[in-house]
Amino acid sequence: MIEGKQKEKQDLMSALNTAPKDELLLTMLSNNERYRQRKMEEDPSYFVRLKENYPKVLMITCVDSRMIPHLLTRTPPGKMMLFRNIANIIAASDISIVSTLHYAIDLLDVKHIIIMGHSGCAGVITSTILSYHGVIDNYLFPVKKVYHENEAELSKLPKEAMYRRLQELNVREQVSNCIRLPVVQKAWNIGKELFIHGWFFEMETGKVMDLNITKSRKEDIDEIYDFRFGPEILGASPSWKLNKRNSILYH
Repeated sequence: MIEGKQKEKQDLMSALNTAPKDELLLTMLSNNERYRQRKMEEDPSYFVRLKENYPKVLMITCVDSRMIPHLLTRTPPGKMMLFRNIANIIAASDISIVSTLHYAIDLLDVKHIIIMGHSGCAGVITSTILSYHGVIDNYLFPVKKVYHENEAELSKLPKEAMYRRLQELNVREQVSNCIRLPVVQKAWNIGKELFIHGWFFEMETGKVMDLNITKSRKEDIDEIYDFRFGPEILGASPSWKLNKRNSILYH
């Protein structure tokens, strides 16, 4: 019986390994091998050094396949963390992005958080279309809110200009959402140097622009979102931290 199950497993693995592979996927794997060999010839210790991971920047941007932050900014691996979702939305209810911010701020001590939107963002455009699309309609509510709050301005613009303006306004809103989060405010309360930036990638020109809306202090927070931290919170150290190999150590 055991031998029969082992043979069945082997047959399954063999079938998976010999299944037709998409030409694009084969090309991607082949390109990786050429890249790996070239890098090792140029610098034999390159991949060994990648074990060390001390980025000072976290970029939050869109999932759009044309958005390649490391390439656009010529930032080498290990220097910039990356978090992506549709329309670069920061929601307090999104445990994934809040956990990423906690990890970046409290454990890696990043100094800069960049929210980068882009022209031609399908998520932002979709938020302006009234027809039903599915679950994504719920997800895009924050962008609809941005449109609603700026409707007097946006409704007067031609369609393409309106999309572009809304995409920039969305970045501004996400910067505001970011500084409203307790994990960011706590960092400022204990004196950490932390800057929240809004950038915009103009797809048609390849240019990345600073929208000059950087936030770096609690005074930028509206009072209703301004959390008060007691000494028992501000004096508490994280229950886990990283050693030089990025292994998690528990106190």
